Amino acid sequence: MTAVNSTPPPLTPTRKETIGAIQSNGSDRLLEEENFKFIYQAALPSIVVLSLFFLVGVIGNSLTLYVYDRRVCKGTARLFVQTLAVFDLLHCLVAIPTEIMHLSYYYTFGDLVFACKTLRSLSAFCIIASGMTLMAVAIDRYKKICTPFATQFSLKTSKAVLAAIPAAAALCAFPDFFLYGKQTIPTSRPNLFGSSCLITDYIVDSNDAAVTLLACKLLLFCTGSFVHIVLYALIGHKIYTRTRFRKQNFSAGPRRRADFVFTNIGLPSPSCLRKAAENKNSDELGEGTAATTSSTSNASASNQKNRERSWKKLSEKSVNSGAATSFKGSSLARSTTSLKSQKSLNPNSLRTTLILFCITFVYLLSFLPYAILESIDRPLRPISANTTSKPLFLLLHRSYLINSIANPIIYSFCSKSFRAECYKLFRAERYTASSRAWRH
Repeated sequence: MTAVNSTPPPLTPTRKETIGAIQSNGSDRLLEEENFKFIYQAALPSIVVLSLFFLVGVIGNSLTLYVYDRRVCKGTARLFVQTLAVFDLLHCLVAIPTEIMHLSYYYTFGDLVFACKTLRSLSAFCIIASGMTLMAVAIDRYKKICTPFATQFSLKTSKAVLAAIPAAAALCAFPDFFLYGKQTIPTSRPNLFGSSCLITDYIVDSNDAAVTLLACKLLLFCTGSFVHIVLYALIGHKIYTRTRFRKQNFSAGPRRRADFVFTNIGLPSPSCLRKAAENKNSDELGEGTAATTSSTSNASASNQKNRERSWKKLSEKSVNSGAATSFKGSSLARSTTSLKSQKSLNPNSLRTTLILFCITFVYLLSFLPYAILESIDRPLRPISANTTSKPLFLLLHRSYLINSIANPIIYSFCSKSFRAECYKLFRAERYTASSRAWRH
């Protein structure tokens, strides 16, 4: 009688077990050599550029926070700029060091699974939070320019919106904690595999999951880009039509005649209204003649209250004046409407809108190379693996980091008040340092 063999057949080793067995044969030294080889052949330009990004981003965003916290009048635009600076500074402190470590230890960084997942998730959180903040900025600008008579974003409303953004961004970035992790990648040596901090092996092996996640990310980016483009297109069209209307209908002669008529009926002239609109810029980025200190801000607020009392008395006087009541009341209404319209198109508001538009444009533009490379990753793999073109592909894959350092540079070029306050700050620091040296 033949004995039945109860021993089960040996299990076929999985891909992970095979790689693990190979890796256990003292391959750590070889992986370190591969890391150095990868740095000198492909990653060194990216590491140098990212190090410069880190310095510029940390210094620039810290300076932005200081200037707009201490030196600029309070308002919704200032609040949005400060929030963007916070997210960009956090992104510089988290994402850029993560990318430098990833490039420096390309074949071993994936072994730190929890650190890889956490840092990637924080990076995604900062990117999404910045995008949502820019969406709120676009809506705020649209309401100010295109619907100046509707209810605007108050400071309280803006703070509530900005308080909800971190929660929404964390919810959107949460899947990245499971998406990224240890990915097994081949090295230049046969039978030697490394572990990089990329999309996990499970997601890579499952084609459907990888395609679905990539499609969701691209859809989110395209939807946000479309909304931004539509809102700023409407803002640009409104500015163009209003500017054209003003040039055609308000020449110098009629303005003087209108001033004369309004002054004779006891109402403020359109010239006075225009000046008031240009000077009242507390919700902009300090781009006009308004003072940037707290004492002068209080004085401006006091003057504004006096003007409002004068308007109220003038309105009551026009109502009780007898035969001219109807004419004065309609003139007062037209004057108030003119004030709001002028305020939405005064140079300070337009300059602030231009600055915020440039920030949004750079944000979207910095994501284009990354989004394109991610969407056509597989067809480009033979080209990106080439030694000559690989450094360029590594840089383009990290193009989204430009957004974290670009905003202070935009403020430096577009904002006169930002340049002036930075100059004052550096001059004061230089004077303090020289006085300390003189005392010692």
